[in-house]
Amino acid sequence: MMQPSRVDLCADFKMPDKLTYEFLTSHKVSRSSDDGNRRKGGTLGTYYVGSESAPIRLRIYDKGKKVAKKDTHLFPELWGTDDLNNIWRVEFQIRRRVLNQFRIQTLDDLMRDRAGIWTYLTTKWFSLRLLDDKKQERRTVHPWWMQVRDCANMLGTSIEVRRTFNSHNSASERWYVSHLAGFLPSIGVLLRESSLEGTIETLKPKLISHWVGRDFNEALQKKSLELGLPMPTKALCPIKPQRQITGWHKILNPRTADSSRKHKVHLYINGTLRSTYLS
Repeated sequence: MMQPSRVDLCADFKMPDKLTYEFLTSHKVSRSSDDGNRRKGGTLGTYYVGSESAPIRLRIYDKGKKVAKKDTHLFPELWGTDDLNNIWRVEFQIRRRVLNQFRIQTLDDLMRDRAGIWTYLTTKWFSLRLLDDKKQERRTVHPWWMQVRDCANMLGTSIEVRRTFNSHNSASERWYVSHLAGFLPSIGVLLRESSLEGTIETLKPKLISHWVGRDFNEALQKKSLELGLPMPTKALCPIKPQRQITGWHKILNPRTADSSRKHKVHLYINGTLRSTYLS
């Protein structure tokens, strides 16, 4: 039995004009925030979504230019044209971890589900959408990307496939917890706490404060892609205070706020005022 370790699914398109990095980044809706590009003389050659080691990576690149450099007749015959200008390839690279999640164990599995995988990649993982709504999920799919998505019909019957994320066992969670717990005695000493409960309670606001001004959701997304796990359904919103107390500030739970201090704190989440209380 031959088990595929990596699969590249691609489709080629004759475009009316060159694609640009600005167009792709402004219209993209993607599960990955990691993207990049290669240019020559200001002209886009390749657009990437996902790192080289990511379990899923998208490449959109000028395939016609690459073929012209090799002076081969294979692709012109395949495409049915000698005009190699602006022939762009949309290519998804899928590694073993994701193939496992799609339950692809053999080449027969791949041939059966490749259309469904293409549909998943071009609808749920990445798409290009018109800028006609503030919410990305409500935006209209770009006409060209509809053609990209519909290439599933050329790969066979598009049966819905689902990614199962149970390949990442609980041992990894135990590993992180055990290492974090191992640091608590040292942290307790530094915080001058004499108990486990006191150490955790004192550490909690410091951990929240660490993420002030940082995007925790973005960090979650990157880590979920690295581990091949789904995003938590109730991900913490990035906490970005729009007003800080001069000299210091503290993020507290309004229910447990210490009323002995008389500084007014406004807590903003995603730019929306959630609570005002005394700390």
